[in-house]
Amino acid sequence: MVFKRTEFDEDTKAKIYCRDRATCSFTGANLWVLDHGARWGWIMDWADHETPVRRGGKSVIENGVCASWKANSRKSANGRDTDYWFYHGQPTWHCLYENGRLPEDVTERLRRFARLQPSDWYLNRAVCQMLLALDWHYENHKKRDEEYYLKACLRFLESWRKALHDDDDKRSLEKRGVLKRPVAHDVRLLLKLREANTPADVKRIANEVGPIYRANVDAFHGFLTAATDRGRRSVLLKAGNSTKVSVRVIQSMRRLLADLDPKCGRLMPE
Repeated sequence: MVFKRTEFDEDTKAKIYCRDRATCSFTGANLWVLDHGARWGWIMDWADHETPVRRGGKSVIENGVCASWKANSRKSANGRDTDYWFYHGQPTWHCLYENGRLPEDVTERLRRFARLQPSDWYLNRAVCQMLLALDWHYENHKKRDEEYYLKACLRFLESWRKALHDDDDKRSLEKRGVLKRPVAHDVRLLLKLREANTPADVKRIANEVGPIYRANVDAFHGFLTAATDRGRRSVLLKAGNSTKVSVRVIQSMRRLLADLDPKCGRLMPE
């Protein structure tokens, strides 16, 4: 028997994303890229089949869960990996058994993300394509080039504008309270994509965001690969004196520095 794989269409992906509150069902990862901004740590969302296609599962909203692309790539097609930490945007007994309670930041974002509308998924994907373009610009390690991702960004923006008409709540992200407060400078730049109508518009915004993205990635990578506590403090000091490194990146490094044992070495390979 010939196996033919089917995928969720974009409208279904958008609905799954909103229903599941932009949260990975397997890990609880935050898949709303505008919470991360132009920095490391953002994750592409994926729609995963609860019952695999190989076992008769359909590509419909009832058979889909929101997942990170990393969790989806690790999941076996046998369908036994259903130890969800979140299901339809709510913590499961498995999550609460392991953790005892939800961290306050998780509770806060789940409440915010209850206000997501399907059009927001298209905007989120447009931002993802922008960041992929910046990844390619600085690393040049992907099969596709910067132009490909910027064109994809514009395509998702066009779909976002069409999807806005079908939203039940047509208020802006700001008025719905979806955005994390205060709105960081790099996030405000990414939000300019809502006004982009041409390839030149998208390219201009990429040029504005690019130096910030590069500075954020370099700072955090330098922090993780520093061999000593003194080295991490040096990276943090340099980042604090930079006009490009985002405040949230500096705050994250400060929290990690406070939590780590001073004798801790590199946190990741070079």
